[in-house]
Amino acid sequence: MLLTKLAPMRSAARHMPLLCIPLHTARHTATVGASGASGRVGEDHRHSSLEETLLHPPFIGSSSRFTYALPALDSDDIAALERETLNHHEPNCWNDYCCVSLVKLLRWCADKLFRERYIHRATMLKAIAPAPAMAGAIVANLRMYLRKKDATYLPSDGNFSSEVRVLMAQMESHAAHVNILLSMCEITTVERVAAVLLYGLHYFIFTLLFLLYPRMAFRLMGYLNEESVVIWTHMINDVELGKIVERPIPRAALQYWGLHRFHHRQKQQSHTKSYVTEKEEEGRRVMHNNEASSANPSGDGAAENGGEDGDVSKRGLTLRYMLLLLRSDEMVWRDSCHAAADAIDEMHEVQ
Repeated sequence: MLLTKLAPMRSAARHMPLLCIPLHTARHTATVGASGASGRVGEDHRHSSLEETLLHPPFIGSSSRFTYALPALDSDDIAALERETLNHHEPNCWNDYCCVSLVKLLRWCADKLFRERYIHRATMLKAIAPAPAMAGAIVANLRMYLRKKDATYLPSDGNFSSEVRVLMAQMESHAAHVNILLSMCEITTVERVAAVLLYGLHYFIFTLLFLLYPRMAFRLMGYLNEESVVIWTHMINDVELGKIVERPIPRAALQYWGLHRFHHRQKQQSHTKSYVTEKEEEGRRVMHNNEASSANPSGDGAAENGGEDGDVSKRGLTLRYMLLLLRSDEMVWRDSCHAAADAIDEMHEVQ
């Protein structure tokens, strides 16, 4: 029932600019109305819903643009993700260069350790990705006690809950990606222990950064997401070159992005084509009913076509599509984190 209520709101939000805030849901509005609140409260609520923050993508309420409530229903929806640009934020100060160097060092270590084990490399790099966003959300809570006035990272009034919600959504997105990758490969016990230790290390580092220098924390998160985008792009190319063997889409991916509807729609289209073909062949057989009995080559062709359509419905959800969806999610968080760091820079320049 909740998904049904959220679907039209997310549909409207899809047409909004990327970095805006479609804040509180109709549920809160209904609560205010039912409690007999004054018109001033309603006006204040409408005003707060128009406030902007660079940290809030329009689909928040979920951690991906494609969800169970608003899934990709056609292969064109996913194929269009190929046209998304591989942006790189040019470093413009010393700590930006430090962030880039740290990310390159992490990537170099992963390449040396895993080499041609593409899925393992992506899984281990992705395993630490939820830590920064989780640290940011926890520190945002601590800032309420450490700061007397505004506890938000970005220059805004009353958007504390929005920032925490978005950081938690980013953490959820990364954790869901890890869950999907872990269902595709089996990492060893040593690798699991290493992932946990690295997770704890990153959590500690980002906790300090968010407490002392939030701008650098957001910038480092942006560069980490940039590197993830590059990794997914290389993996997409490797799938096309045959370096990565095609494999079935994990159930976790079907559930996270709502791809079961995509698969169901393809099956329906396949069945419709098969039904139309059968009816056409039945009409031809009636027209030639009085002719000499012989093998009907067009009928065989219809069976073959039906089989091909069935295979297409099974092959429609490919590993390449899943990687495009992973990359698309990373691009959203990449742009959001860089925009947050830029906003903090502008705030300091004004001050």
